[in-house]
Amino acid sequence: MIFSLTLITVLAAHGQVAFYNAGTVTVEGTGLLYVDGDVEIASTGSVTNDGTIEIKGNMQLDRADGTINSGSTGERVVKFTGTTGPQVLTSTNISTTSITIHKIEASNSQLLALGGGLFARGLIVEKDLNITGGIDFQNSGAIFMDVNDLTIGLNASLTNYSATQNIRFTPGGELVKKIATGQPSTVHQFPYQLVGFGTGEGTYLPGTIRLNTAPAQADEIRFSFAPESNIGNIFHVGNCTNIGPGGNQNIMLNKMVEDFGYWVVDAEDAAGNNLDNTNGWNYDITLYPTAAALNNLQATYGSDYFKILRKPSHSGNTPLAAPNSSTDWSNFVTESGTYCNGIVEIASYNANVGITATQVSKFSNFGGAGNEGGASLPIELLSLEAVPVDNQYIAVKWATSIEIDNKGFEVLRSTNGEDFTVQGWVDGNGSSTTLRNYNFIDRNVVPNQLYYYRLRQVDNNENSELTHIVTAQITGSSIFVVSDFIPNPSHSATRIEITSSDVKEVNVTIYNTLGQIISAQNVNLNIGTTPINFDMSEVAAGTYYGVITVGEEVYNKKVVIARQ
Repeated sequence: MIFSLTLITVLAAHGQVAFYNAGTVTVEGTGLLYVDGDVEIASTGSVTNDGTIEIKGNMQLDRADGTINSGSTGERVVKFTGTTGPQVLTSTNISTTSITIHKIEASNSQLLALGGGLFARGLIVEKDLNITGGIDFQNSGAIFMDVNDLTIGLNASLTNYSATQNIRFTPGGELVKKIATGQPSTVHQFPYQLVGFGTGEGTYLPGTIRLNTAPAQADEIRFSFAPESNIGNIFHVGNCTNIGPGGNQNIMLNKMVEDFGYWVVDAEDAAGNNLDNTNGWNYDITLYPTAAALNNLQATYGSDYFKILRKPSHSGNTPLAAPNSSTDWSNFVTESGTYCNGIVEIASYNANVGITATQVSKFSNFGGAGNEGGASLPIELLSLEAVPVDNQYIAVKWATSIEIDNKGFEVLRSTNGEDFTVQGWVDGNGSSTTLRNYNFIDRNVVPNQLYYYRLRQVDNNENSELTHIVTAQITGSSIFVVSDFIPNPSHSATRIEITSSDVKEVNVTIYNTLGQIISAQNVNLNIGTTPINFDMSEVAAGTYYGVITVGEEVYNKKVVIARQ
């Protein structure tokens, strides 16, 4: 059928309804156009809908502006009521970047805003979608965000959402909320209800933004979700005071980001210019810890202290870039609120209250964080740090203020932040209420390798807990360090350790005080630290000298052999 009508009160059509060659149709406020088939609106066709258009099939809207026009009153709704399979809302006009409809009623449980999909039922939208009035899902539907954007108008509302599904996000599409600068203290939810839903990579933490003020040119806030499965360890976010049991702890985010992703929040004016860094913004952002997040925090960190971490704001009015490494999240401070180097936190909260960063003046990336390990340690860990010394070795230092039946600490190290091995042991002080300082020297290091350190605190009853992670590295093109004899004096066995950034061959010769050679050997050094052991059980007590020769360089070390 080809229509060119100016008014429709009630009309039922079967098969395809097409509007070609400037064909127009107007559905009045109480009118109904029922199509038991497909609707095609050509580039020269036009529809003004102040009533109801009900479609059993697909809709192809090829107008360049992608718009179904509507007035200011009436239902102004397009109902998609097909029951035999998914319905498609699309455009084949390459100049049509988005489709604008006042209100959609989707009766088949889900609105799918993406470039395609395989769903038994629902509405597939193959362009960006602008909704000026709202979406009614009828049967507890959900939104699936993919490559296309969904823009919700100033007065638009979404109703009959699923209590268990809500929006599902994958990278690409953005949820866009139109804002009015003259409406302070307006709340914008993202996704749209405070319900987390799986993304394939994990789940997200829903949130809200309470917009207090906005610059005059502000037109919209844009939310996108970034699932992240391999961001690496986020460490050294700062030494914070009183953020929970365990005292001054650093914050870990890596597992929270990997399991729950993060939000990218920015803003634009009506012309599409980015306004992230424009002055005049003031908003509060709240993230809500879902049951899944709390369970993850307990299982992974032994803690239920929940916080917000943010990436630094960028300079200039350019779109926010996704974090390209874990270090993008480290050592940055929120503009205001209760914070410590990027962390906004409160000690008491529940899933209905959430965690709020107040009076934020720039846009950024936001994620959930939590205390790692230290919150349940039977010690008060005041500090933990790893420090490069003289660009030759790394000193791991920590301090406690309270210890309860503390047997000691295993020092663990990793080169990837995930796989840790024991590097040494440091005895604890049992039970103590005074300041205790500890130090562990790691000489088995090479330049330009980032090392991750953590402690395993062990009780006298052999229970243990892990601390948070710190990092350090030495720099430079080449190192070669020869240790003293260990132990010295020695009763029988002793050793030296050579740390090298390159593979080398060295000669090691032991002399007595008469200059006689006791032993000599050539040793191939690996990158890192190579121990060279000596059995001195058959020599007489006395002083001996070790001469280590590598190329034209000679190192001399002395060892004393003492018999018991």
